[in-house]
Amino acid sequence: MITVVYLPNPFKPSSRILKPFTPDEVKTLSDLKEHFKIHNPADFIWAINGHHIEDSKLDTAELRAADYVAIVPKIRGGGGGGKNVLGVVAALALVAFTGGAGGGLLGGFQIGRAHV
Repeated sequence: MITVVYLPNPFKPSSRILKPFTPDEVKTLSDLKEHFKIHNPADFIWAINGHHIEDSKLDTAELRAADYVAIVPKIRGGGGGGKNVLGVVAALALVAFTGGAGGGLLGGFQIGRAHV
């Protein structure tokens, strides 16, 4: 079973969707993009088992049984200063809105590491 946590709106926790899929239902992250009707995938952070997946790899990042997938929106704002606000917000969103799955997803969350 592939477990997907999709949070369309991080400011509305009740919008969270926790959905299991079989490996026959979804093969890649691109399949999930279509399932959830995500029109601009670059507006989201995509992670498999806590590893960030670059937007350019959505079509090739294969999903396997027992994978956990997190799809959370990128929080955009002003400021600057070099702080990794996006990473902090994404981590908090995973912990707050994924329940038990959040710890496992967050444990290996590493920006820039490809899913192998």
